[in-house]
Amino acid sequence: MKTELLDNPPAFPNSGEIFIDGPQGRMAQSAWGMEGDKGLTTLDYFAAKVMQGFIAHGKRRMSSQEDLEDLAARSYKIAVEMLKARQKYL
Repeated sequence: MKTELLDNPPAFPNSGEIFIDGPQGRMAQSAWGMEGDKGLTTLDYFAAKVMQGFIAHGKRRMSSQEDLEDLAARSYKIAVEMLKARQKYL
């Protein structure tokens, strides 16, 4: 599924700038090392939390590459549904 069809904003929005007071006065510095980098999306954040839950509760086997790929795919599928539900309440 193409996530651009969903509202998938940055999980932790930030202007990307911090200000440092120095000998030459106050200067803007990038908070993340490069302009425009907003970090994790909400979809990625939700998927990480779902995956964390699966692993913590031992609900998914992780003994093969196929198991790991299935865990990641299921986590993102649930995260997409979470984004859809989120849109209904905004």
